[in-house]
Amino acid sequence: MLEFERHGALVFRADLEEEGGVATPWDSGGLCARRAQHLDEAHRKALLQSRTMPAPDYRRALSVTLLVRFGGEPARYLRGELPQGEDPDGVYDEDLASFTYEARLPGRVAVQTPELAFVVVRREYLDEGVHKLRAWCLKRQVPFEVIDESSQYPNVRDAVLDFGLRNIA
Repeated sequence: MLEFERHGALVFRADLEEEGGVATPWDSGGLCARRAQHLDEAHRKALLQSRTMPAPDYRRALSVTLLVRFGGEPARYLRGELPQGEDPDGVYDEDLASFTYEARLPGRVAVQTPELAFVVVRREYLDEGVHKLRAWCLKRQVPFEVIDESSQYPNVRDAVLDFGLRNIA
């Protein structure tokens, strides 16, 4: 998922991942800048290096995480429930980004790609470019949701999570 200023989100299908991508079992920027500050910088950098996994191979680790830490219920992960279990690296905290697998792709991703699965944007941020994306999505039957105060979703995150929960296989 790519968020733009918390006013919208683009959700891409997993098959967008390609060789050369990597993933970590938490927000890597948060680890280095905000999280696990009780560890010295060298230790955090070494931890980041040792826990970085190739994409899409990281999915095996994510599967184990869903099984062990979330009782095998992917919906609990998508709802942002705090998991149970051990923290062998000593990096988790109450911030949900502590438990989010972060996948990074090596190249740029075209917005208008067959892997685009869902788009949500707040009504007040619709502009000409977003209207063009909406038209493209409608033509290709990509769900596009506009939310505002009258919407069933109070924020972009809720709309994205609902989309994920509806599409769990």
